Amino acid sequence: KIFEDQKFTKIPKGKSVTEYTLEQAQSRGVDAFATINGTALKKCYDLWRQELPEVQVHYAMKCNPHQAIIQTLRSLGANFDCASPAEVRKALSVGAKKDEIIYANPQKTAKYIQEAYELDVNTFTFDSEMELEKMIANTPDGKRGRFVLRLLPPDESHSVCKFGVKFGANPFEAERIVRRAAELKKQKDNFDLMGISFHVGSGCFCTDSFKLAIEYSAKVADLAKSLGEPISLLDIGGGYMTTASMLHYVNEDHNEHCSGEQVSFEETAKALREAIDSVRGSFVNLKIIAEPGRFFAGDCMTLAIRVFGRRVLFDYKDSTIEQIAKEPTTEEELMKVRKISEIKYYVGDGMYGWFNSIVFDHVYPYLKYYTKGNQIVQAEKHISHIFGPTCDSMDCILKEVAVPLLNINDYIVAEAFGAYTWAASTEFNGIPLVNVECIYEEE
Repeated sequence: KIFEDQKFTKIPKGKSVTEYTLEQAQSRGVDAFATINGTALKKCYDLWRQELPEVQVHYAMKCNPHQAIIQTLRSLGANFDCASPAEVRKALSVGAKKDEIIYANPQKTAKYIQEAYELDVNTFTFDSEMELEKMIANTPDGKRGRFVLRLLPPDESHSVCKFGVKFGANPFEAERIVRRAAELKKQKDNFDLMGISFHVGSGCFCTDSFKLAIEYSAKVADLAKSLGEPISLLDIGGGYMTTASMLHYVNEDHNEHCSGEQVSFEETAKALREAIDSVRGSFVNLKIIAEPGRFFAGDCMTLAIRVFGRRVLFDYKDSTIEQIAKEPTTEEELMKVRKISEIKYYVGDGMYGWFNSIVFDHVYPYLKYYTKGNQIVQAEKHISHIFGPTCDSMDCILKEVAVPLLNINDYIVAEAFGAYTWAASTEFNGIPLVNVECIYEEE
């Protein structure tokens, strides 16, 4: 009913999401087409509730703020992590209440703090003394701030995307900030230091990183309690991945992010449950939340892009113009007599579209190749470059990778590709945004 109410398209039983996405791309005659799969979104939410039933989801809207995603997650029971007043307004528009939103940007302008209060949101993260003073100064009369101190995790070396370079109080800062908060509260009693948060980084491949962060959080909570500020909220951050979306970070062509074994979400959840149980005494009336984004947005989107151009470069080493003049002029015939040096493909979306995630999210796209609707599995491969549709030479999705020979109107598919892709895509060079259709699978 959730999907029917939002007018999602039901795809026939037995037809895969990729098959449907390819069919629609071809029938619509577009260079790029994508689907949001509501069924995949619900499966991810069910998995979270199964493994971490005590942890309330605050979906990280920045990951993918598509209306269908946030509306579906809200219908399933998710709250929201917002980083700007615009995101707060979007969360409120789908029915979130003020106490179901955490403004989780540790550094905010005074104007944004004021706007959040005007929207009746009063839970903020911070990680410095100056930010604490700024939040206190911009808390209106009659309002009371709920402040959450963001800590620098002890170990984020096993994560794909690390945030410690920008956010998070180290142990020395945390000690000073907690004591300073107690002093400031005596001067102006308009806030409570009621929560602690951390983020070990996205795509963390080590459960010990979570354990260390939770133990560190408990130590800070003990200090706060000793100063009369009992901590009741523990925010265990985001960056959690499913097995499917993890392929865009670690796969057979690319594994620099993972020095050891990959860690499943189930293993991470088990480690989190055990670590939380070991520190409950440091907190008072403990409530636990998390800020997952890619865990939900990743799996639910599939992108299909059309090959609209190809340039085959041949090996002409030690050749003469006279020799070349006697050879076939067509690529097809020349490939029979000449060795291919490399191939350059030009496709319907690129770095200024969904593949901006290569730059901003450390993605190494895991792609599948299709001709006439069938996946190319066993075929000779050639060193290739895959370029996006703009005139920028930096608009290159993959460089020097082994790819099967593709023809014009073949398709390249990226499954589980919704995290930090659609959200930051642009219309640079006048290239239109990718068409998106919302679907769900017939059970």
